[in-house]
Amino acid sequence: MVHTLPDYTTKYKMSTIFGQIDTGELAARLGSPSARDRRGNVIWYDTFENINNSYHFSKGGADSTYAVSTDYSYMGGHSMRLTAGDTTDDYFYLWKLLPQTIDTRIGVEAHLFIDMDDAEIEFGFGGWSGTNSYDARVKYRTSTNAISYYNSAGGYTALDTREIDVDIYRLWSHFKLVYDWSTKKYIRFILSGEEYDLSGISAYSSASVADPMFGAVIGIMVKGDTTTNLYVDDLIITQNEN
Repeated sequence: MVHTLPDYTTKYKMSTIFGQIDTGELAARLGSPSARDRRGNVIWYDTFENINNSYHFSKGGADSTYAVSTDYSYMGGHSMRLTAGDTTDDYFYLWKLLPQTIDTRIGVEAHLFIDMDDAEIEFGFGGWSGTNSYDARVKYRTSTNAISYYNSAGGYTALDTREIDVDIYRLWSHFKLVYDWSTKKYIRFILSGEEYDLSGISAYSSASVADPMFGAVIGIMVKGDTTTNLYVDDLIITQNEN
């Protein structure tokens, strides 16, 4: 930038190098894991480049397991592979839990890739206040592309049953769910550029004396009889979402 001229001036522009780029764009160009939707402040992320012991897991089925994998990756050389066994309703869930946050809008974001076409993915947020637990999740059925959200009664309500133009079977897709921790209501869900307005919808809550904490939950459940792998990359948790 020429001295004495303001930033973003139209005078003395260079053809290939510029003195100042928007810092968010700069991060994306350098390979930020938060390149798809940069609203909110990142408070934790993982690109799974190393064996990682910072998670909690739950499973159903003898063959359900997990591993940091080189099979597929969205960024870098590794991803987290969640494997659900070969019996209907076998499942495997990953949890990333953090200490209690401020009362703000929380975002959970990741890229997902699945290697079989008959399974259900659950994706979203779990939190505990010391007196109650809160679950805000979406469910995606790979065989039909149907999307539903976890409602205040503890069941799922259809959000989109169209044959949407997104298919995560053998294709990396971007998931992001935003939840308002202050009001305990959904805000929005994004699936590879398709944004759904969930504002005003209450999430599920039940009594719980668990210590205050919150975090991301991602799970895979087999609906057929074939072992299924869900690959997770660029897992991000944000606060102060708009």
